[in-house]
Amino acid sequence: LGQQHGASFKFSYFERLTDDVVLRVFSFLSSTHLALCSRVCRRWHVLAWDPHLWSSIYLSGENLPTDRALKSITRVLGRASPPFCPAVERVVINSCTRLTDRGLQTLSRRCPELRHVELRGCVQLTDVGVLELVSKCVHLSHLDVSGCSQITCIDAGPRSNGNNGDRYKSDLSSSSRPQLYLQLQYIDLTDCVSLEDTGIQMIVRSCAQLTCIYLRRCVHITGINN
Repeated sequence: LGQQHGASFKFSYFERLTDDVVLRVFSFLSSTHLALCSRVCRRWHVLAWDPHLWSSIYLSGENLPTDRALKSITRVLGRASPPFCPAVERVVINSCTRLTDRGLQTLSRRCPELRHVELRGCVQLTDVGVLELVSKCVHLSHLDVSGCSQITCIDAGPRSNGNNGDRYKSDLSSSSRPQLYLQLQYIDLTDCVSLEDTGIQMIVRSCAQLTCIYLRRCVHITGINN
């Protein structure tokens, strides 16, 4: 704040900046800080939610209510073209232990243009949420679920109404099983300790364009039969 000629009038130097300059400054902020800036004043609210700032969403923190955060962010971003957020192409979520399949459902339904998703250390995620994400975001090519200990497969086939293991009891080679080929080229499954050989077989069969897969410390993998 500053004063002019000793008067009591105070002004913010930031207010002198043009919208383009403010947007440039905001472009260096994380998603969390952008959301906080949007609460400062009406002008900042409009600028902080400019779609050009939200091609990527970055969230982190064990205590962050991630499902609610994703719902709130996508609701605001989807105002221009409800309920979709076509500008969002990249999502990075680190160590958000409160992220669940419900949060992934929000992303899959509202961010159809996703191409790059990192969900590292999100231990509550299961196959159901990941399946919905990769099935509905048809342009998705990069997926990192390292440290998601409940993941057993990234299966493009139909979902089972039973538990996660039930869907693998059917014959993998069954011709009657509808097959959806995913666009995934990169998958990181490091520390996915529930992953087994059957899950790897399904991933390979569903991802015809796969060029890179990481399986570090996947302790139950013993071998892959072609």
